[in-house]
Amino acid sequence: MRSLLQKMILLALVLTMISGCATTGAQNPDPKKADETRTKTEGAVVGTAVGAGAGAAIGAIMGGSKNTVAGAVVGGIIGLIAGAALGESVAEKKQEYVDAESRLDNEIKIAVASNAQLKDYNSQTETRIVALNEEISLLNSRQKAGEDNLKQLMQKQNEIRTSITEGEQQKLDKEKDLKALNEYLSAIDQNQQQLKTAQLQEEIDKLRENILMLDDNNKQLAKMDDSLTVRK
Repeated sequence: MRSLLQKMILLALVLTMISGCATTGAQNPDPKKADETRTKTEGAVVGTAVGAGAGAAIGAIMGGSKNTVAGAVVGGIIGLIAGAALGESVAEKKQEYVDAESRLDNEIKIAVASNAQLKDYNSQTETRIVALNEEISLLNSRQKAGEDNLKQLMQKQNEIRTSITEGEQQKLDKEKDLKALNEYLSAIDQNQQQLKTAQLQEEIDKLRENILMLDDNNKQLAKMDDSLTVRK
């Protein structure tokens, strides 16, 4: 009886490993595939052992060694099928978890990149605002001294309006990013990846602050534009 059970377990192991031979036999096997194959194999082996044992017990209750053997065979087959199905289900759950984690990592990368780009853009805009104020002040002082600087002032105004247009487009793009990140974060189970979801939330908060700073810069540029329009 023990020999039969061992043979059935060995058979289950061989059958379930056949599907994974291509993966495990490769020089550089895919870790995900290897784990999937191992999970399915474990399920099939355990199912066969449990099924054969249960079948043998039922056969013994029914009486006779033949019934014990037959029960072990039938139970082993049923156990193999059930165990393989269980292993398949567990493997799918694992893959879903891996896919979800990869998606979360990617969203964090997107948020970090978006913040870095916007932070750099805001810094350049702030520097340009300071420079524009100095240039316009200089042109105004010359105009008061009798110089005709209207053309140069108009050039500065066109430059400011171009910056405003670019800033408004930046704001639209980043608000779309912010909305998409918030929707993703609210749709996932944050309890499974608490550290990473907290990291994503931190990047979302930074992005919101950077958008506010962008909007403030745009307002400053708009005031400069209005002041030049009034002077003309």
